[in-house]
Amino acid sequence: MQFILITGAFGGLGHAATKLLAQNNYTVFAGDKIINETTFKGLSVIPIQLDVTDDNSVNNAAQKIHEYTDTLAAIINGAGIISMQDMIEGEENTFRNVLEINFWGAYKINRAFFSFLKPKYSKIINITSEVARYSPHPFNGYYAISKTALDSYNDCLRRELQLLSLSVVKVQSGSFKTNILKDTNKSFDRLLNESALYGKKLSKMAKLLYDETNKANNPVKFARLILKIVSKKHPKICYKIANSFKLRLLNILPQSIQDKIYKFFIK
Repeated sequence: MQFILITGAFGGLGHAATKLLAQNNYTVFAGDKIINETTFKGLSVIPIQLDVTDDNSVNNAAQKIHEYTDTLAAIINGAGIISMQDMIEGEENTFRNVLEINFWGAYKINRAFFSFLKPKYSKIINITSEVARYSPHPFNGYYAISKTALDSYNDCLRRELQLLSLSVVKVQSGSFKTNILKDTNKSFDRLLNESALYGKKLSKMAKLLYDETNKANNPVKFARLILKIVSKKHPKICYKIANSFKLRLLNILPQSIQDKIYKFFIK
C-alpha cells in the first residue's frame, strides 16, 4: 500500500487530485484546515485536520499519520490562497497570510514530514504557479511574490535532496475552475471598489482579468498530471500545465515594453 499526503485536499485542485489518486490504488491523507469526513466517502482517503500555518497542527497531523505508516510515497503541497491587492494600499496582514500559506506552509510541511520520505522512492511535489515564471503583473503582487519564493525554494530543495536520492518536482500551474479562481475575482472586485488610488483605472483591467479567468481549465486535467508524476520513477523536475499563451507572449518582451503595455491598457 502506498501512502500520499496532500495539503489543501478539500479545495478544487487538491480535491480532484485526492480523488483520482485514491481511485488508482493510493491511500491519501487529505490534509486541510477544514475537513469533511464524508467528502471522500467510499474512497481510500483519510481526512486529516491540518493548518499549514500552525506548528501544533502540523505536528499533530504527523503524529496522526504515523499511526498508519512511517513512509510516504509523496508529499504534495497544494494549499494556497490568492488576494488581489496593490502594494501601497494593501493590508500587511493579508500579505503575511498569503506568504504563510503559499510559501511557509510548504516549507513547514516538508520539514515536518521529511522523516517519512525514503531514498529512491519518495517524492515532494510543490505546486507553484505560472506567475513564478514571469515578471509579475500589477495588483497580483502578494500571490506572485509568494509563488516565486516557493518556486525558488523548490529548486534549492531539489538540488539538495538529489544528493539523498529524493525527487523534488514543481508544477507551474495556470488557471483552473476552482474556488481560488472565484476568490481571485472576488478580491479583484473588492480592490476595484475600495482602492482610492486605482479605482477607475482598475475598471479597464477588469475585462482583461475576467476574459482570462473564463478560459480556466477542468481540475481533472491537473489531477491526471499529479497521478502521472507520482507514478513515474523518474519524473521531470518541472511540469507546466494550463499556462496562459498571452502571458508567455508578453514575457518575451523586455520589461520596459511590458510596463508600457500595462500602462496603455490600464491607464
